[in-house]
Parts: sequence; structure tokens; C-alpha cells
Amino acid sequence: MVGGSDEMIKRAVLNGTGYAILGQNAIENEINDGSITILQHISASIITSAINLKVRSDEPNILTFHEFLQNAWRVSNNLSESLG
Repeated sequence: MVGGSDEMIKRAVLNGTGYAILGQNAIENEINDGSITILQHISASIITSAINLKVRSDEPNILTFHEFLQNAWRVSNNLSESLG
């Protein structure tokens, strides 16, 4: 499933209309009460992308989020480095 907020994606899973990859913090309550089943726990890195409209690249909220991502996760702009 692609799109929406974590909450929207979580609701789709809970309604039986999709599967999702979400961080454990986003679904901690549902894991504890048994309403969500973890199909596979992933501890290795996965390739993900953060995108935004080019015309909005210099907006403070975009820049702040970009900085957050770079500080929170190992970031590589080189696909071959990510794959290799």
C-alpha cells in the first residue's frame, strides 16, 4: 500500500484492505493487543525514497524534514552504494 499517513495506512490494514511496512512505534498498541500480525520483522536496511515537488524544495518544512531524515537514517544518494 502506498500513500497517506501512517494512521491511514494502519487503518487500511486493520480494515483488511492492504498490507504495509510501518515502523514499530506506529503500531505498538496494535501489536500489544494482537489486532495486527507481523508478517516479517525487518532489521536489515531497505531501500526507501523521500520525494517532494521540486518547486517546493526550498520550503522550511521540506528542508527541516530532509534534515531530520538525514540525521535519523544513513542516507545515500548513490543507488549502487545502497545496493552493494
